[in-house]
Amino acid sequence: MNQASHTLSEAIRSIAEKSGAVLIGTTKVYHVETTIVFGTPLNENWHLSYLFSEAERLREERRITKVLLGNVGHALKDEGFHVEPKTSLSFFGDLRPLAVAAGLGHYGRNGLVINKDYSSGLVLSAIFTDAPVEIKEQAESLDCAECGLCVRLCPAHALSDGMLNYKKCLPYALRGCAQCLKACGYAKGEKV
Repeated sequence: MNQASHTLSEAIRSIAEKSGAVLIGTTKVYHVETTIVFGTPLNENWHLSYLFSEAERLREERRITKVLLGNVGHALKDEGFHVEPKTSLSFFGDLRPLAVAAGLGHYGRNGLVINKDYSSGLVLSAIFTDAPVEIKEQAESLDCAECGLCVRLCPAHALSDGMLNYKKCLPYALRGCAQCLKACGYAKGEKV
């Protein structure tokens, strides 16, 4: 990596961390377009029992992600690079494969990306760009402990074969269910 790419990569990392990202990695889409993937932690108080509270939590997570993508995007645009921000609500859709490819974590039995420090409690977002950045997060090698607690404790029966059935999960999630996150030993800081 040349000095200009290194400097740009460090500037992007600094902006992202100041904007709330706790994990940052890069990968290529179709081995062509660079994608910077960010993970921001879910708010600790997000599992509240009222729909209004859940809507507030979603609004707060969107605000954090919007600021993060805006700050990093402006820095890249100021340098003359193309920027296309993506969130889990974007048309692009599923950011989990990009997060795994970027080294932010691994798939757990709950079908979500698990990380040793944040379990599945991450909000993922990304920026597709032509910038020559080389931020490569190296997730520690970890495997889901195969304990099956997340699967057994899911009241929606939305987890099976390492997949998350969003249609079954969503009605419970909107009411504040987080049983799969609470059950995971990685979320509790336990050795699994």
